[in-house]
Amino acid sequence: MIDILKQGPYRKLDEWPVPVDRESGRWTIEGLPFDPLAVNVVGLPAGFVVTGMSYNGVGVPVGSLQLNEGAISHELKMTVARVTNSVRGNVTRDSKPAPNAVVVIIREPISDDWKGWHYKFKRTGTSGEYSIETLEPGWYRIGAALLSDHTPDVLMRIATGDCPRIEIGKTTNLTRDLTLP
Repeated sequence: MIDILKQGPYRKLDEWPVPVDRESGRWTIEGLPFDPLAVNVVGLPAGFVVTGMSYNGVGVPVGSLQLNEGAISHELKMTVARVTNSVRGNVTRDSKPAPNAVVVIIREPISDDWKGWHYKFKRTGTSGEYSIETLEPGWYRIGAALLSDHTPDVLMRIATGDCPRIEIGKTTNLTRDLTLP
């Protein structure tokens, strides 16, 4: 299923998600506004993600779309692939394991409205270990926080560059240890 949201502030458009024909992989959507749109694929099998998008033959960031009012037709192609990308590591505080901390990873580009961010989070285990899997290729910001921290504040700290920036490729299994502030 293809899900279309109008950006800034995000709001669901009435007729979606749209089913995808299983044999051809095609779908049709009519009457879209020329506003910036968020495009999501819903219901992919576990381990599969959208790894690329192009609009009228030009590559666009995965997940976002701006329709060209002057185009005669609109063609959006998405590439879906199985990925084994992950980032894992340990979180410490004062040189000791930090159990039950939260590791947050935010995909770039990062918009001004945090509600539109593509992010994942994972709670650390009893020894401070974490693993975040099935990541789309691209650049990310990653950081850790205590569960007691205020979520929007944590997301903003990570998004504004106060945390490491990492690149995930098509077959990346990265180890990244983090320290709580």
